[in-house]
Amino acid sequence: MGRVDLRSAVAEHAWPVARVELDHRTRGRVTDIGSAPGAFDAAFAAAAHILEIAPTLTSYEVRSADRDEDGALQITIDVRIELDGEGYAGTSSGSDLVECSLIAWLDAAMKTPAVRGEG
Repeated sequence: MGRVDLRSAVAEHAWPVARVELDHRTRGRVTDIGSAPGAFDAAFAAAAHILEIAPTLTSYEVRSADRDEDGALQITIDVRIELDGEGYAGTSSGSDLVECSLIAWLDAAMKTPAVRGEG
């Protein structure tokens, strides 16, 4: 993962926007923008477009742990996505909620046959 930027909407009915940059195995570094009702959903939408898949997020769980030596709260994110009737789980740990969320989603997405080049 290169980077992820989230922008909150100012207008009353506007959706958040996420800019995601990923290293794609065949296309190199790719950037895309997603928009959805929620900021993390926007990031997942941008990543899904880069990976050329359209999974459904079926589960998202955040667990907190102890603080690290710098005082940052450590978290673990567990997600589950569904694609073509199959479920895939992903997880990530760290102190950045946005980064961990996207890495967990990507962990699940990378297990799909479509992303692994088997579909």
